[in-house]
Amino acid sequence: MEEKIMLVKIISLVIGISVASLGIYYLVKEKNDPESKKIYTCITAAGGITAVICALLLIL
Repeated sequence: MEEKIMLVKIISLVIGISVASLGIYYLVKEKNDPESKKIYTCITAAGGITAVICALLLIL
């Protein structure tokens, strides 16, 4: 059971990093569109928060 929980945390960490990375990529790509900037900033923040929380759960 412990291994499954650890695996879920690692997969969630990878997903969070991926979402944050793609959010940053599209934020830079669409930097001239104000509405896109809001959307991609929120996506980047959500991915970053997910990655940080999962990293903390892995460490603790």
